Amino acid sequence: MAAQEIYSMLRGRKDVEIKIQSMAGSAASVIAMANHSEISPVAMLMIHNVSMSGASGDYHDMQKNAEILKKMNSALASAYVEKTGKTEEEILKMMDRETWINANQALELGFVDAITQDSVVMVNTVSGMRLTDEIRQQVTAEKQAKDREEEEKKLLLYDLDFYGV
Repeated sequence: MAAQEIYSMLRGRKDVEIKIQSMAGSAASVIAMANHSEISPVAMLMIHNVSMSGASGDYHDMQKNAEILKKMNSALASAYVEKTGKTEEEILKMMDRETWINANQALELGFVDAITQDSVVMVNTVSGMRLTDEIRQQVTAEKQAKDREEEEKKLLLYDLDFYGV
């Protein structure tokens, strides 16, 4: 359910770039369909049927759950259909087989728009915020200024020691 919410929030936004760095499997593959997407040459996608755990009840309940799962598969398949232009039948067959897709296949099949040619993307591991060149340059400049200040302190202390003050 969360994947559907995230997909819907990202879909069609102009300020969203989807970059698959390693693995977009299961719900993440649905989210990756929400907008323009690029995939690392070494990354993969995986699509499969919706599953349900902890089901209980009699055979009527199990039949009802099977129908619900089929409807959920169809709902999620629509994201793949819209992105790839494939038919729902083709996508549902891929989901039935739990299909693993490498970067070249993802591009060829229309699951992504491009294979990333960029250099490494750095992110802040606390918040996941993408670190731009501007942010890295600012942090580097601040570190260099602090290092210079520390060096000046050391020289001042050395001079004070040397002159016995």
